[in-house]
Amino acid sequence: IMFKFVGELMGVDKEERAWPSMQIVGHRTYHENSIPQTWVLAHQNGRLYLGIKEGTMSNSQADCTDPSLWRDPETCLPPPELDPANLYPKVLPRYNLFHPHKHVAGDVYKKQGTIMKADRRYLWQALNTTFVAHTTAREIDACQILDSQPHKSICKYYGVETSSVLLFKYRNETINLTMDQGRVLNLVFEKYDCNLREAIERGYPIHIRDCLQSIAAGIQHMHSLKLVHGDVKPENILVKWSNSAHDAMALRYVIGDFDSTQWKGSVIGGKYGTPFWSRDKKPGVDIVEEDDDWFGFDQLRKCCWRIMVPGSLLGILIIGGAVYFNRQLELSKPLPSLYEADIDAVADGLERSLFTSLHLVKTYIARIEEVNDILRPVTEINPDALIIAAALDKERSEGMVRGPLHGIPVLIKDTIATKDKMNNTAGSYALVGAKVFADSTVAKRLREAGAIILGKTNPSEWGSFRIFNSSNGWSAYGGQTYGPFYPHQDPSGSSSGSAVAASLGLATITLGAETCGSIIDPASYNNVVGMKPTVGFTSRHLVIPISEHMDTIGPLTKTVKDSAYLLQGIAGFDIHDNYTSAIPEDVDMDFVGACKLSALKGARLGVPRNVIQLMSNGITRSMVKAFDDSLEVLRAAGAVVVESDFPAAREFLDDSTIGAKIMGADFVVNIENYLRQLAYNPHNIKNLVELRKWTQDSSLEGYPSKPTELWDTVLQNWNNTEAGFWRAYQQGLYYDGEGGLLGTIERHNLDAVLLPSHFSWNFAGVAGAPIVSVPIGAMHSDQPIVSDADGLVSSAPNIPFGFSFLGAKFNDAKIIGLAYAFEQRTLPSPTEAPSMSHSSSQSTNKMLNTLPKPTRDLTELAKEERSFTFNHFTCEHAWVIGNILRNALRTAECPALIQISSANQTLFHSPSLPGIMPDHEKWSERKRNTVLRWGHSTWFMSCQFEGDYKRFAEHNAMSGDEWSRYTIEGGGYPVFVKGVEGVVGAIVVVGLSVDSEQAHGVVVKAVEEYKDLREGFRSPMRSMTVK
Repeated sequence: IMFKFVGELMGVDKEERAWPSMQIVGHRTYHENSIPQTWVLAHQNGRLYLGIKEGTMSNSQADCTDPSLWRDPETCLPPPELDPANLYPKVLPRYNLFHPHKHVAGDVYKKQGTIMKADRRYLWQALNTTFVAHTTAREIDACQILDSQPHKSICKYYGVETSSVLLFKYRNETINLTMDQGRVLNLVFEKYDCNLREAIERGYPIHIRDCLQSIAAGIQHMHSLKLVHGDVKPENILVKWSNSAHDAMALRYVIGDFDSTQWKGSVIGGKYGTPFWSRDKKPGVDIVEEDDDWFGFDQLRKCCWRIMVPGSLLGILIIGGAVYFNRQLELSKPLPSLYEADIDAVADGLERSLFTSLHLVKTYIARIEEVNDILRPVTEINPDALIIAAALDKERSEGMVRGPLHGIPVLIKDTIATKDKMNNTAGSYALVGAKVFADSTVAKRLREAGAIILGKTNPSEWGSFRIFNSSNGWSAYGGQTYGPFYPHQDPSGSSSGSAVAASLGLATITLGAETCGSIIDPASYNNVVGMKPTVGFTSRHLVIPISEHMDTIGPLTKTVKDSAYLLQGIAGFDIHDNYTSAIPEDVDMDFVGACKLSALKGARLGVPRNVIQLMSNGITRSMVKAFDDSLEVLRAAGAVVVESDFPAAREFLDDSTIGAKIMGADFVVNIENYLRQLAYNPHNIKNLVELRKWTQDSSLEGYPSKPTELWDTVLQNWNNTEAGFWRAYQQGLYYDGEGGLLGTIERHNLDAVLLPSHFSWNFAGVAGAPIVSVPIGAMHSDQPIVSDADGLVSSAPNIPFGFSFLGAKFNDAKIIGLAYAFEQRTLPSPTEAPSMSHSSSQSTNKMLNTLPKPTRDLTELAKEERSFTFNHFTCEHAWVIGNILRNALRTAECPALIQISSANQTLFHSPSLPGIMPDHEKWSERKRNTVLRWGHSTWFMSCQFEGDYKRFAEHNAMSGDEWSRYTIEGGGYPVFVKGVEGVVGAIVVVGLSVDSEQAHGVVVKAVEEYKDLREGFRSPMRSMTVK
């Protein structure tokens, strides 16, 4: 509380009241347990005193003359051990002196003594006297000891910088003091690139294991010298790029800043620690202990994170440790990237206290905010997510873990109703503000399992059941969701947002809903696992419906096992959904237990070749090849693959509207039932007729450009209680049953049927049979680009596709096991960062050397720069161009930094590969400055001055080090916008292995790529993964 009191005096008007032999500097009254207590700071003869009295301060002399008020000065601020006339410590003979001629100026860091920092300067100004530089002197002594026995994990100390003349400001006056003896001005250390917090914010590739091991080794070394650092925190961990020839990307981590360092076993004096990072100890009372450092180290493990940014989309956060470290680093396996982490990895990190659920939620929210304006997968964040996460962390800390989903963040489709502060809209403004009496059953079960409902994802409005040939991923409320693998990629639907969110890692798991294809197809298009459970395995109670006969709720996740965990948490009987009563009593519901590598051995798997042939217009050569290759994987794992055609496949395709007729008849009745159950219905809409009218009348719903033609049609037909419906339903059951999937499984004694995921869902919808889709590949670089009338690209290079396992009803555990065993055999091996070796350099040169040599003619260059002028330039333009550049440089295995800005606002910032140095940032800024100042590319400037920096600086009359803010190295390119005079932005590429010509050439190529893309042409550079 003393330091709290002292801190509060900073910047306030000081009272200077003369009492007998005592002068009051200031006072504050605190109320502890409703009892006022006044703290008084005073000085006498250059010494500080701290007074504490009950009650408030009055002007009576007795207030300060009471002897019981004043504490022994030794228990207040540290007593002076040096001449109290000194603002800076005297230079003592034992101090090492800094010799500037032995060091390059840019390689050293000068730290001014803490005496003139804000927390001490106020004492000097208030007292009109001096205060002892005790902390600075103590830090020097600690550095002397550490320098005598150096360690690689301790910042290198070079000595002190001294002077006999001191200049400082006091009450707006500059005072020049000449001392009779040299004084310490600065402590001089080896210069590091930044501290750990800054490295994280800049996106450096922080290797947590190496970092923590280095810090632990430094702490142990200090303790061996009987020193306790006293303030272990990210700002005091210094980071520097290694000069190792073997690993140009490695970072060094050392402990620095020793102004809290004190002798082990001594009484704490002066500055010691930082709140949160340090134990709550009182100066002058408590003892300095080694455990003080380990406490800070444990806090560091909680809050040590690594950020990588692939493209401009993803901020990938890893949060390290919370369990008391007990002096030993025990990281048996590397901490996971949350972009890739599955439930097992996240749950393991939570269990080992490497991070908390609260950290996870904050991380995911930050990532959602980063991408949502571009791809729009999330409609809203749960306002209570942080509170829920903290409560679940508390439960875990008390030993109560509900299960594998405890503390796991999940995003759910915005058709799954929740009774909280979030909306339940199905993507329509008609339901914004609508409330339910209770959580939907699946939401309730998620909460009971300990999952954190992080937010809602954007669906295709009304499950794509409003408009014929509607745009996948569009809703009036959520806007247009895009897939992440190609500009304006069709995300498929209707669980569009859930699939994209799972693909981008915006939550550990996501939940969707399917009537016919709404989970499986988006999973296929977005490179994730999707599972459509048997209809009746998961309750639809208070899920905005389409068809009671076909609707089901299922996972979209990174892995098959994650889908098993999620299904395990939500499946089972529900009194509110009578379809769940059909679950057989003896059915296998151990979905997680089914995930065995041996599941394929002896399995009989059918391939309906006639279906694949009939659907050939919907699949590409790359899909066919990947499908056939997958069959070989299955055979190699011990499965028996048999030809098993669907007898009624042709008839079904000729009667392709049968599913839509069933859904329409159900929707008329089911939506009315749902609306009837609302606790609050903001527009009092009771049925589909009223819903159609409200939609057509509302300016928010995009009508008539977004029509209601599907509703118009179904309202003219029968509902699901009429004879016509039952005839259609029975026919649909035949197509999916005896004449299709279920009959084929029974006749051939199959465990599952195999189909490409792009159309597998067509053959299981009416039957309500389960499907699991697993990613197996992406469309080739020569894939023709196909887009719809709304510009959504459904076919293009790099768009993913999947492989489906279809099973008999309630045989979900079986197909989960098969899909898991297949997935484990097809997972790509972990990708390692390419080394900056000779071979990599050859690859880089091979690609970059194919670029045409840029002209050196200034007229031609100026014409080229103006040849492509944007109508406007936004973050979306930057994102597309940036990813074209990133993919090209990744293909070349070329580590480079790509930065695109509008004026001084960064729109895109990404490394192409790990291996970016701090100098890349500086050179990027120099190239941008050059483009913005002179309005030409940096290659233009290089040609103008023939690469001569001296001529460049003299021509522009640059004085001093002004020229160091600019460069004439190629790789900076101007952005022009129609109607705007001059350059508005810059596209910059910086890479150690990219020369000036190549840097310019690759940017020009990317701009041409964007031009081709805008005009609909295909280009060979557009072949790598945007994600």
